Amino acid sequence: MAFALTEALKLEKSPVSRPRFKSVFSPTCACPRETARLAVTLRKADTIDAVIVDEDGNSVRTLASGAPHAPGRTVFRWDGRDDGGEIVPDGAYRLSLHFAGADRTILIPDTVRVDTRPPTIELVSLEPRRLELGGEGATIVFRLRERARPLLLANGELILRGPVGNAGRAGLTWDGTAEGNPLSPGRYALTLEAQDRAGNVSAPTEALTVRIVRPAQ
Repeated sequence: MAFALTEALKLEKSPVSRPRFKSVFSPTCACPRETARLAVTLRKADTIDAVIVDEDGNSVRTLASGAPHAPGRTVFRWDGRDDGGEIVPDGAYRLSLHFAGADRTILIPDTVRVDTRPPTIELVSLEPRRLELGGEGATIVFRLRERARPLLLANGELILRGPVGNAGRAGLTWDGTAEGNPLSPGRYALTLEAQDRAGNVSAPTEALTVRIVRPAQ
């Protein structure tokens, strides 16, 4: 009898399927990635307790308690804080769902990672420092310490988002425009920042001055 009951429980369908989680986020980035979106599909209507747990299985944050949910797609959102309102330590977390009607608790295997540490970027070189409007542009060489997206700023304003690159040395070409619009002739202080997958942005590099001139000036 015990064996038959065990086998029946193994064959019983899980009340939840198809989890889709934002794999990494930063509650301190002040960006669209500061909240995790945890989506699951419910097979049946039920009353659910939804809890975030850490790697040791300890409860960290209650997202829902005794909340009725209809079948279909359900989305829970987590701001990366514990029940006391404090930002949790960096690391991997999971979603635990208790179904009152089914009297089952499911620990979703997919993890969501909290990452509040910003990346670092080093500006290696920028040549030439004098650009003609409509000319070939400047080559910017930099070094990333982790996989991230380089951001080019002129006088503190974002003018170019580079492609995501792996750790190591890489380069960008800048044609003297800001989002496709030519900058006015003059001097500009260029800096680089890096943005990681979680949305964290590095401190800016030391500024280098570039002069933009009209053709044949």
